[in-house]
Amino acid sequence: MKKLLFACLALFMAVAAFSQSAKTTGVTDSDVQSFCKNFKKMEADFKKFDVDTSDAQALAMALGADKSVEQILNKNGISGSNAIDKLRAIAYGYVIARYDEAMAADPEAAALIKSLGRDPIAETRKLVADADKKVVGRHLQELKKVFGDE
Repeated sequence: MKKLLFACLALFMAVAAFSQSAKTTGVTDSDVQSFCKNFKKMEADFKKFDVDTSDAQALAMALGADKSVEQILNKNGISGSNAIDKLRAIAYGYVIARYDEAMAADPEAAALIKSLGRDPIAETRKLVADADKKVVGRHLQELKKVFGDE
């Protein structure tokens, strides 16, 4: 729980400059399933980018608009010319879903955070369209296995 809260706070600070609402990336169930199924293959390819693939937020922030990253994603089932945006939607959507799950499981912590009058991941929520969050949320259990949060 503490790790998740610290991670969320770090993510909040990293994205605080962005306050616009996200447009949907069109992430599909197939994209998320392919991400989960092919994660180990992608992880090997991403090592050359020095990305910590065990951390969803590090993954989302570290991968830029590099054509080779897009090619890795495309060959592993995350389709389209916006594959990097889909990857970010999956990673940020996962962080949001895990935070919401943790708050639902710990009403005392949720009440304490609510009493502060601010959602610590409000800015992160703005980075992912509701439609993308729904798709990612349907695959939360699979994604937990990928990120080792079982």
